Amino acid sequence: SSFLVKIYLYKICENPREIKGLFKYLKSNLATGAKASDRLSLKVSSKIFKKFKKLKIENFDSDSDLIKAIILKINNDIVNQKASTNRLYQLREMAMAI
Repeated sequence: SSFLVKIYLYKICENPREIKGLFKYLKSNLATGAKASDRLSLKVSSKIFKKFKKLKIENFDSDSDLIKAIILKINNDIVNQKASTNRLYQLREMAMAI
């Protein structure tokens, strides 16, 4: 769901050092597989949007690459790593606040 993307996007925008870890996801099999056909629409604050654009310009070729890397990080953190119950609880609480 889009709330997870918003949470991760906010986390990355608030701590740009986090962005270095995203590049590896764009080289994964999931990132280089079939072409995406779905769209994702997010509403974020103007502050986060400005930070997002700055991070994208400085680090990625497109908005899609940055969002794709974030989604693949979520996949790795939650699906592949079998996130702890505590982490899932924290994410659920954050989602309820959004």
